[in-house]
Amino acid sequence: MAATIQIHELTATMAGTDKTSGTVRFKLANDQTVDANNPITIPSTGGILKRSYTKQIRLYCSAAPDTQVDNLRAYADGSNTFGASIDVYASPINPQTAFTANATTWTESTDLFDYTSAAPCDMDAYDTAAITDTGYGGDILKLQMRVGATASSGTLSAETLTFAYDEI
Repeated sequence: MAATIQIHELTATMAGTDKTSGTVRFKLANDQTVDANNPITIPSTGGILKRSYTKQIRLYCSAAPDTQVDNLRAYADGSNTFGASIDVYASPINPQTAFTANATTWTESTDLFDYTSAAPCDMDAYDTAAITDTGYGGDILKLQMRVGATASSGTLSAETLTFAYDEI
């Protein structure tokens, strides 16, 4: 039987909320709620960036594969349509040693839109074991939005983050 893989947004306690067909919202609050509360404010001074709380995403296998799932990867479409002075950064982190509570001070990352289908983010660089049973597998993808003083205010259009894997 084919595996069922969900996309979970993790909290600081490693508890996950299924976001497979849902939305992850960057904001100034450490929660998984998609609402208009706690928006990221635009800084009034150039050179200062306002950072969202980090979002931590991990794949969850809710129905085990016949054999295994591996070669986990994540990517965007290569085009940031959020507008000037709004960036999203991403980095795979080791779920065994590098997981930290959501914070606004994280600085280790790559531009999310540099990860494309041709050059995806390796999501099993640290947790290299193939997924053979139910539960979490692969690395955590840590994300953070950063907003600069020249950003435009208002609601942003959604961007798509794609997760892919091989199953045998």
